[in-house]
Amino acid sequence: AMGVNIMSTSRWFNAALIETSDSAQAMALLSLPFVVSVDLLYYRSGMKKRTAPIDTLSGIKSLDGPLMMRELAAPMALADHSMGQQHHFQYGTSFAQANQIGASYLHQLGYTGDSIQIAVLDAGFPMTDITYIFDSLRAEGRILSTKNFVKPHQTAYSMHPHGTYVLSVMGGNVPGSIIGTAPHAYYHLLITEDVASEFPIEEFYWAQGAEYADSVGADIINSSLGYTRYDLPVLSHQFSDMDGKTTLSARAATKASRRGMIVMASAGNGGGGSWYIIGSPADADSILTVGAVDVAGLYAPFSSTGTSADGRVKPDVVATGWNAVVADPWSTTFLGNGTSFSSPILAGGVACLWQANPHMSNHQIMDAVRRSAHQYPFPDTLMGYGIPNLAIAHLILGGMKFPNVYDDENITVAPNPFIDQLKVSFSALDTQQITIELYDLNGRLMHAEDTRVNYGANLIRLNGLDHLAAGVYLLRINSDSLLITRKVIRR
Repeated sequence: AMGVNIMSTSRWFNAALIETSDSAQAMALLSLPFVVSVDLLYYRSGMKKRTAPIDTLSGIKSLDGPLMMRELAAPMALADHSMGQQHHFQYGTSFAQANQIGASYLHQLGYTGDSIQIAVLDAGFPMTDITYIFDSLRAEGRILSTKNFVKPHQTAYSMHPHGTYVLSVMGGNVPGSIIGTAPHAYYHLLITEDVASEFPIEEFYWAQGAEYADSVGADIINSSLGYTRYDLPVLSHQFSDMDGKTTLSARAATKASRRGMIVMASAGNGGGGSWYIIGSPADADSILTVGAVDVAGLYAPFSSTGTSADGRVKPDVVATGWNAVVADPWSTTFLGNGTSFSSPILAGGVACLWQANPHMSNHQIMDAVRRSAHQYPFPDTLMGYGIPNLAIAHLILGGMKFPNVYDDENITVAPNPFIDQLKVSFSALDTQQITIELYDLNGRLMHAEDTRVNYGANLIRLNGLDHLAAGVYLLRINSDSLLITRKVIRR
């Protein structure tokens, strides 16, 4: 009745998105008794449309063509035949990024994301409906829904291909080329990002996407998007806004988490730039914010840093986002850079972890992921708690207790104190022969054994230790490439 066009609404925020050509008319809405506030989300007059993807969206440098990449060795990991049907995928060059976080280990146990629904909030999914990298998703009905919040009259199989890239590292399935970290999950493809301009209206679209994901029963949201500065500077966020409580997208992400979903958000690609800390919704509370490393575990210099403005650990964890193996809409693989890829790579792995532990809550799953990471409980501002090991997270969720000390080789020793047995969880960076020794405090060798560990997750049991006297011992693990000492106590 006041002459404005109602475009859409939000139940979560009890809000309406309205359009008007008269700013005075918009502010007049404040006279209505049920209107608390009016915020400007988009201003079109005089603004130039962008003609290229924005850096804050993808962080990917354009490639002239596919890069030739060396094939990696076949996966080697622990397998428990009692857990169900095993999967032995031909990962091709994508093996390293799946194995780094222990996703390949869960795949071998038979957990590939089946029964888990992932909502992908992104900028577009062109050719996802025809390209063969997703033929198994289509054939098995694993694309459950699509929706375009930016241009509701257009299909989601349009606009910017960033979403196609992102989906490839989760749901891609081309043996020998690329296997996503959740090849058997179910997906909702949702366009919430408008690459033509940068305005807060996209955060409203993001909130709508999260609401929709909740309404259709999604378990996980992956958001390879981030919001900091806008085309109209007066609307831009400040560092102080990254407190998880200020921006619309962060508040929506927190609401999604409280609704029981796991929200995975890219930390951003501003590392080393003028805006070097995380963006939003990466600053949200109760979500997993993911930074980037390479497959060797080196921090990616473009990955945005923490902490949040109110001092919380951010990013929470990291995964491969530097030279990640990604597929384009033509199913050609290339090496891509950006936390846009580290977040979905881990999101797919988390889907497998939740499938393996279906009775756990979203917060229990996220806590286990953080606790499994190699820097836990000593986070830093670059990598947070570090690189998760989903094999260890699976053990944690199964009740195994781990000490709160990890080192660069991701080795844990439990239980500590021990009685007659020690379990050494070892995420090895390569296949090697190691020696494990126990010394008393007088330097006497009390126990020794040699064993071979494979690249990835390993669990080694030291039995027959009940002959040791109660007291403190030094556990030493050494090989040609490492020497690690850990204090343990015989009860």
